[in-house]
Amino acid sequence: INVGSPDYSREIIKCMEGGRNQQAVDVVVAVMQQGLIDKRILSTADCMPLLDALTKIAQVPGRKAPETLTRVIDDARMLARGMTPVMSAAEKNKLIERNMI
Repeated sequence: INVGSPDYSREIIKCMEGGRNQQAVDVVVAVMQQGLIDKRILSTADCMPLLDALTKIAQVPGRKAPETLTRVIDDARMLARGMTPVMSAAEKNKLIERNMI
């Protein structure tokens, strides 16, 4: 999957239906978490259309955005500014248990 591809971004954004398709939103959040935040195999530039769409979904009035969504957006902003996202002790323990760090 080429996350930076305009075609991919356009289609997955359509699938998210402005946040009405929660499964599609969850998939994009998972891809951003793994590829951009955890493994750093994607750049924020590659992910900008998807991050913009997630930000709009998170800001829909009358709907509370899931913690995973807001966390990915905040972590991506930190990466874009050249900062390292802060990992909680619980998150670090999960990675250790999975032998990922």
